[in-house]
Amino acid sequence: MIRLRKVLRAALSLAGAVLVVGAASPVAGAPAAVVSSRVDLPQYPVCEASAAIEMPCLADAAKTCVWVGDNEQTDALFEYDVDAAGRLTPSAHWKIALGGAEVGDIEALARDGDGVLAIGSHGRSNGGEAKEKRARIAHIAGNPPSATLVAGAEEWVKNLEDCDKWIAIAVGDYDEPARVLRDAACQTIVAAEHEAEKFAKKNHGKKGCPATPLNVEGAVSVPASYGPPRIWLGLRAPTVAGKALLLRMAPLAGGKKRISFDGIAAIDLGGKAIRELTTSDGSLWGIAGAVLDSDTEPSRLWKIDQSLLHNGATITAVEFVSDALPPTSEGLVIQTGAKRAIVLADGDLGKDGGTCATAAGQLTVALP
Repeated sequence: MIRLRKVLRAALSLAGAVLVVGAASPVAGAPAAVVSSRVDLPQYPVCEASAAIEMPCLADAAKTCVWVGDNEQTDALFEYDVDAAGRLTPSAHWKIALGGAEVGDIEALARDGDGVLAIGSHGRSNGGEAKEKRARIAHIAGNPPSATLVAGAEEWVKNLEDCDKWIAIAVGDYDEPARVLRDAACQTIVAAEHEAEKFAKKNHGKKGCPATPLNVEGAVSVPASYGPPRIWLGLRAPTVAGKALLLRMAPLAGGKKRISFDGIAAIDLGGKAIRELTTSDGSLWGIAGAVLDSDTEPSRLWKIDQSLLHNGATITAVEFVSDALPPTSEGLVIQTGAKRAIVLADGDLGKDGGTCATAAGQLTVALP
């Protein structure tokens, strides 16, 4: 514990000196934004919508559809048409089967080359148990689409123990801020993983683990200063010194090999964590929400200049567009031309096969 406090203090000290990007306060009053009423997102089994991304429609590539991930559906994504008001309805090619490339607890979607990455949370169950399917990533491309497993759970939990190699930062003066941030993040991640593992062994499947181990809930492809765009993952947990973490994925090894990272950044979301990420017209957008599930704590819509996101950055120049999103907001599409954000909210699958216990929701936010 003493070692952890020392690392966190070092990270905070360096953040004040050289890591911080921008000077705006993330807790400054957010401008008013018109948020529509929540309506149901059709249809079963899409009950727990957890990620969204714009894609060319399968029936007509000249039109834009929205692909949706559901964290209870391991074997499919779902395509939706979008009407003039931003309302989503199932398309003629609604269910996009993943075949043998199943991904557990899909929480993020990101463009990757000619297709989309469907990314599992890499998180543990509510009882603290590690779940292999959650550590998978599938690449979906083509028309009709087909899916290929590009990352898996091989040695995933083991590599959390060896965190400094799992988040591998190059040696050099330029990367010193990133290494300090990485060390603080690794101390926090490993401590939370141990706490969750201890809870799981003691409680044998009982829910309610109080730990906040690694949990991916956002992903985005961001242009790099050189070379192809890079994929960054946003973490719902853990946070470090009240800041949310983003990890830059190293090139995928393919198959069942676990993912690794070669970059890290932090962002001050006023104590909240990342629940979704996307980009539009040079800006990185996201949903900030509670680290632990909450039925009452509203989520926030935010954006930054995407150029602020780079290895070693601690970003404070955050613009909060709305403080009034539902607590369960998890999917985000920004349509700059229509001056709106489409937000999807989680529901509840329940146990009654055929209907959602609580339907997933959709709403829009008017953008200036």
